[in-house]
Amino acid sequence: MTDTPKKLINEFSKGSVQEKYDALRNLIGTRKHHEASKDKQFLSGVDSLLNTAGDTSVAGSERLMSVAILGRLASSVKQLKPIIYKSLEASFSEKLPEPSLLMEPDDRSYIGFACEQLKPEWGIDYCARAAVYEETGEQSRVAFLKALLSMEPDLSSALEVLGTVFVDFVPATEDPGTSTAKRIKRLMVALQVAVAKTMPEPGEEPGRRLFHLCQNAFKDVPAPKKEESLYEAADGIVAVVHEMVRLRFSLATEASTYSAIKVIKTMLSVHAWEISAMKSKAMILVTQDILEAMLILAKQGIADESLASVLIIASGHKKHAKKQMKKLAKTPGLPSNVKNWLVEGKNESPEDVRTGESQQLSDDSQIADLLVDSMRFNTLESVGREQILPEIEMLDPRLGEGVTRLLQSGAAICDAIQSMARRRRLKTRGKPGDEEDYSPMEHEIIGDNIGVRRVRIIRPIVEQVRENGVSFVISKGVVEKSK
Repeated sequence: MTDTPKKLINEFSKGSVQEKYDALRNLIGTRKHHEASKDKQFLSGVDSLLNTAGDTSVAGSERLMSVAILGRLASSVKQLKPIIYKSLEASFSEKLPEPSLLMEPDDRSYIGFACEQLKPEWGIDYCARAAVYEETGEQSRVAFLKALLSMEPDLSSALEVLGTVFVDFVPATEDPGTSTAKRIKRLMVALQVAVAKTMPEPGEEPGRRLFHLCQNAFKDVPAPKKEESLYEAADGIVAVVHEMVRLRFSLATEASTYSAIKVIKTMLSVHAWEISAMKSKAMILVTQDILEAMLILAKQGIADESLASVLIIASGHKKHAKKQMKKLAKTPGLPSNVKNWLVEGKNESPEDVRTGESQQLSDDSQIADLLVDSMRFNTLESVGREQILPEIEMLDPRLGEGVTRLLQSGAAICDAIQSMARRRRLKTRGKPGDEEDYSPMEHEIIGDNIGVRRVRIIRPIVEQVRENGVSFVISKGVVEKSK
């Protein structure tokens, strides 16, 4: 070892927190950090930082800086990562000071990384506030959002917490409306990245939660003086909506998914909204999502007025939406009543409704079979992703990417099938392996059924819940005699 690394190790071991910070940055800059990490004197400096990180009596900035230094070291020397984060668990029993005490955005990112690893009890609100109030560090914002998503059960829950933070968020600027719009834009861009990296479960009606977040953000501020900031905010919001649909395509068929877009539309003139919608790449993608959802439903004989209304907003103007709907009407095989609705925009007559229902009923048994098969695929996909895919990626990463795309495509198809089934009020009853009383009206038994009282389910029953609440078996369950 040369004298310079020895000097830096000595500073890291015995110096102040700031001197430790500078010494580690220099060691990393000269690529001597791996060699230094094996030195006993250097490791004593690590112990000192761990003590400072958990000491609530020291200055908040020093405690935060200690965590940031340890996080940087954990990211740079992989063999120290599990040791550092395991040792930091005790330090995170008490809430950390606000990350804004650290001047460098890069350092704040390491606080977010630590929260993602350790998931402290106080971390959800802490990370949500850090993400919203972050001023300049976009990577730091992403880090705190990833941590938030790792601690919440789903995206919808995370959006609810972020929306709560915006209740009290009012920028202290001359133009708080523009500042809020810019903050929404930055938050949405970071959220899009965080969602793409973590792939969380969407949860229940994430679009509605996003709507409330945007509503809270603009509720107590005047309209932005700079209209351009609203275009940018809308673009960011729509990009997150598209990311939601990528997580679960069935969300595309729910009008509430797109409700947040309305918050910005109401703040712009009709002409301004039309221009911004037509220029936005994200809005074009969401328009395609809506059209794809409308086509899936149209093929099932469903004319969804709520999606048509959302299409008008996303495409910028009613004339653009009508043009797109007429293109959909040219799709072969659509029921005549739905085709007429797409072209003319007229609701079908009661007679047409009855005809459509008759056509839909004839397809219910096929949809029921697809529903069961899709649920089986979901189970197999989960096993493949957790157990098989890691092995493939180790052998051939490129092959692993192909398998991942295949699994994602299969999951998207299954999502669409399950969405159709929900529209037709179809649902499965029972799970493979469950036991229940035998009923000839509900079960197709394998083998002799003489004297059978209890059966074990092989393939679940699919039933339809009618509007009066009565269930009707569409597809019998396949069962075997219980032993």
